[in-house]
Amino acid sequence: IAMAIPKGISGGILDGAAGLSSDQEIIDRNINVFFAFGGKTHCLYLDPQLTIKSAKQLFLKHVRETTDWQCRFRPSDLSMISRGVPLDDEFSIQDYCAGRNNKGELLPGHATIQVSLRQRGGCFLISAFVLFLIMSACVGSLCTCGCSLLVIPFLLPLLFILPLFC
Repeated sequence: IAMAIPKGISGGILDGAAGLSSDQEIIDRNINVFFAFGGKTHCLYLDPQLTIKSAKQLFLKHVRETTDWQCRFRPSDLSMISRGVPLDDEFSIQDYCAGRNNKGELLPGHATIQVSLRQRGGCFLISAFVLFLIMSACVGSLCTCGCSLLVIPFLLPLLFILPLFC
């Protein structure tokens, strides 16, 4: 597949990390990486020495530039999976191509990396428990002459703070 390198991808990380003098040397050294995201497959030429975290940043930049979809996610919100195995941020693309990641060769040839958004949530049970404590304090106030109601001002902020972290 012959494809031109987008303007934003040939600069920045690739030029600084490789120390190369011409665009032709960058093209010769880079590899084709395919990303499946949102029902479309995106193709990027990337330096094999880039970490997965840097590849996520370049992928988000590419998605923002090539689509009208307003992407407000951070690289940490993305999950990259190849052959059913999540790719770790600290390994490079070259490590996954050569199998030096203790998981085998996950990016052979023209493999496609599945990109998905990490699911947030899981605080429902904690929020339900805080609401249960508040209800218990209200019911218990009949037996404690209202002293258990003193706990409620300390529990209410949790209900507003928890959604920020989950």
